[in-house]
Amino acid sequence: MLKKLSKKISHLPQTSGIYLFKDEEGTVLYVGKANNLRKRVASYFNATKDSRYLIPFLLNRARDVYYQTTLNEKEALLLENTLIKQWKPKYNIELKDDKSYSYIELHDGLGYPRLIIKKKTKSEKGIFFGPYSSGGTLVYIVNEILRIFKLRNCTDHEFQRRKTPCIYYDIDRCSAPCVGLISQEDYQQDVKEAVLFLTGKKTKLMAELRKEMHLLSEALEYEKAAKIRDKLTIMKYFIEKQIPTSIEAKLKNIFNLKNYPYHIECYDISNIGRTYRVGSRIVFKNGKTSKNDYRHYKIRSLHAASDLMMLQEVLERSIKEHKGQRSFPDLMLIDGGVTQLHIALKTIVDAGVNSVDILSISKAREKRGKLIDYLHSANMQEPYILHDKEVLYYLMRIRDEAHRFAKEYHKHLRDIKFDTSFLDSIKGIGPAKKRILLHYYKSLQDLQKANIDELKKIPGINERIAKAIADLKSRR
Repeated sequence: MLKKLSKKISHLPQTSGIYLFKDEEGTVLYVGKANNLRKRVASYFNATKDSRYLIPFLLNRARDVYYQTTLNEKEALLLENTLIKQWKPKYNIELKDDKSYSYIELHDGLGYPRLIIKKKTKSEKGIFFGPYSSGGTLVYIVNEILRIFKLRNCTDHEFQRRKTPCIYYDIDRCSAPCVGLISQEDYQQDVKEAVLFLTGKKTKLMAELRKEMHLLSEALEYEKAAKIRDKLTIMKYFIEKQIPTSIEAKLKNIFNLKNYPYHIECYDISNIGRTYRVGSRIVFKNGKTSKNDYRHYKIRSLHAASDLMMLQEVLERSIKEHKGQRSFPDLMLIDGGVTQLHIALKTIVDAGVNSVDILSISKAREKRGKLIDYLHSANMQEPYILHDKEVLYYLMRIRDEAHRFAKEYHKHLRDIKFDTSFLDSIKGIGPAKKRILLHYYKSLQDLQKANIDELKKIPGINERIAKAIADLKSRR
């Protein structure tokens, strides 16, 4: 199979473009960009040129490679980001920050302004939007602007020599003014709307568009009204998604993280004596809970006597699971202080994992008695107080969700114990009546609050059984 791929790679063009690795079922595993497609794809098969940890796993599953040429590397960059968001390939990582991509410039050329990603210098004049500290965020914003307003991003030279629309028209990212598929007047209106959007006047813009959409509908111009409706839908989605994206970018910069924290996992230990010892893992992706990825862990080791040892066991089991899936989170958030942070760092290092960032969050009282949330990072010598409330509340929300999930499992284990032992000594109560009682009283605490009259109202519970339950409660 590698010979077949190598042969195909040797025939790739030596031009800029994007490439896709696919598995035997045709699923896209990875999307990448290149200035020279043949050299870049060939480098994956040379261990000395690409030593990223995911490469062996990727190549083990890859069965085919597909490519698409572009006019330049910038077009390849934008197309790569579009396809990553479209297919969400398993082995892609977030676009890395590029400090040279600091601004979006609206360059007025040939009467049809275009968007340029660049670093502004003091001598330059023009309409600039920014700055943006994250290259990945900036590329995402430009891509969404193209998607909503369909402005061109080609050079003036490319614009003048075009005879047919480019790939951006094909993927609905450009209105193709280069070949006259939109009038200059309509294009300038799109530019005006894009400027309002980039300057933060989204509410005003959306109100104007809704008004225009209703007027068009009343005039029976349904096709034009539908286009505005679609534009408003994309804008609403962008605004909703921009909030977690902004927080994640701040998190990366504040704590100097290796990764853009799109995928965050939080771990918590819930422990009462040696009877009920549990851990939990909850997952947030792009600012939202990913409940299909939540996990409960019942502590197995008899030697895990402390919370630290239990945390270590939970992390080891979670890392093993991630290795089996060949994917890891961007950030692990640990409920605890600097000691828990060090245990987590040691655990992932011992497991041979160096691609994951780790933070811990703890509460402590200041001198005036107020509870303060502190963040702990290997990149900081002292506990850190987050003054950015938006980021702090986001991390607190994740931590609190981990607490809730762990306590929920803890309660479930206690209820199982109650189900199997608490009522066994009462004659006439078997599995069926236990299930009925658990239906009406969700926990032992709820049942203990019930009086005889309440118990008698439950189907199958007569006065004798109700009194026996009350007597049993009084003896506990």
